[in-house]
Amino acid sequence: MDRLAGELASPSLFAAERLLVVRDASAVLEGKERDKGKRAAEALLACLRSSWDRATSLLLCLASSSEPRGVLADYVRAHGTLTWMPLPAPPKPWEDVRLSEEQRRTLKRLLKRTVPPILAHEEVVEVLLDHFGFKPRQLVQTAERVLLAGQLDAQKLRAELGPPERSIEELEKALLERKGERLARFLAALLAGGELVNWRGERISPTSVAPLLGATLHRLLRNALAMREVARRAGLADELDARRCAAPRWYATTFQKRLHPLLERQIGAAAGCELADASLWQRHRAFRLAAAYSDDELRRALAALSRWIPEREREGNSALAIFSEVLLGLVISRPAGGDRAGGEEFPTAGPPAAGLRPKKALGPGRPPAAGGPFRG
Repeated sequence: MDRLAGELASPSLFAAERLLVVRDASAVLEGKERDKGKRAAEALLACLRSSWDRATSLLLCLASSSEPRGVLADYVRAHGTLTWMPLPAPPKPWEDVRLSEEQRRTLKRLLKRTVPPILAHEEVVEVLLDHFGFKPRQLVQTAERVLLAGQLDAQKLRAELGPPERSIEELEKALLERKGERLARFLAALLAGGELVNWRGERISPTSVAPLLGATLHRLLRNALAMREVARRAGLADELDARRCAAPRWYATTFQKRLHPLLERQIGAAAGCELADASLWQRHRAFRLAAAYSDDELRRALAALSRWIPEREREGNSALAIFSEVLLGLVISRPAGGDRAGGEEFPTAGPPAAGLRPKKALGPGRPPAAGGPFRG
């Protein structure tokens, strides 16, 4: 603060006008330590009022979820120099999109202001939006370069940009939906050199990708296995049905209001339960994952993952290839008879899949045994 005040009060010998930029002004505009932040703001405000060299411009920047408040913000606002630029809301957790509609509109407005000719090439714009997501700076820079070079073929541009970044959240979604094709696309993008970002959008270094995926999968599987046991103790075994969990508004109307209070009592009664520190949303995801797989499937996957641990420290794509085998083996497997995986039934019509032991066939005219159709 002393240095900043000195710069504001001292005219330059070499420049008639100057611009001072504080990249992170949260200490004075949104202090975490209220007393310390308030004192810093008052000290800067006193400097601006008494000894500010008017040939020097000061730009205070911060990322905030709400418009700045306080004595310093009021002073800047009174001079008409406070600019509040709220960011569009990201996609909701249940929306299966890379960009929300509001984010797309914001980015297109940005392109219209900075690189307007690019909007005439809709397919190219879609490739750029799909690749970068909500990264305005990289989007504009690449749009300018593409326009300058005349590279306006969408397919060639997609090949040049390579695979887009992938979020670790996609791994959980693919497991929840039990979609092998979605999981294969996720893994293929990483194997092709795509970057992985964590839940907060932070880039993961290439050497940390395989260990992080392994740790994440291990945690998800343990939580799902624990949730299946908790659900049984709470008398909710029949609720472990993937189709029920996928119903519209199931989270708000069924899990949050009816199921979670019963589960919470069992989680609190079980000493050392892995779900004790999980949030309501995390428990709901664990319940959905528990409904998608059987106990046997989860245990087999955990065992395979444990055998894979020494291999995950390998460099390059070999560790990802081994991880892919474990992951795809879980998603495309079929539950054993008598161990439901959330209500999904697999009829035995036609030849049995490789590696599956066919059930004993029923004789002509005999009804199926109680419990429903046979499962492979």
